[in-house]
Amino acid sequence: MSVAFVDTSAWYALLDQRDPHHPRAKAFAESFSGSLVTSNYVALETTNLILMRKGFSAAMDFLRMTMESRLLQTLHVTPEQHAGTLELFSTLGKQGLSFTDCNSVLLMREARLAETFCFDEDFAGQGFACVPARSA
Repeated sequence: MSVAFVDTSAWYALLDQRDPHHPRAKAFAESFSGSLVTSNYVALETTNLILMRKGFSAAMDFLRMTMESRLLQTLHVTPEQHAGTLELFSTLGKQGLSFTDCNSVLLMREARLAETFCFDEDFAGQGFACVPARSA
């Protein structure tokens, strides 16, 4: 069974019909038969983005959806993983990766996940397959 790590870019594309990636995100989410994984850092980043762009109610809807989903596993970052993320950020941050993206890279490496549901090419640069695949 395929497992994909869900990034903020995918969450936001799913939730905002005006996002240019929305049609691809929706089609992928509806057809994906594997398991989805995200982290509490990604949930925090996504919540703040939704709050700033769409308001409090939309942010709460997102949080409820992720907490109630039986199809989603949320990884909670340990103090050791946070420290590892800081170390990774000291190098990858210079390349433009956010702290949350560095944490996602660390978690995906630890869990040996190969795919990330995202529209952020930084993950491809770290050796992960971005799904859905970029359209030609």
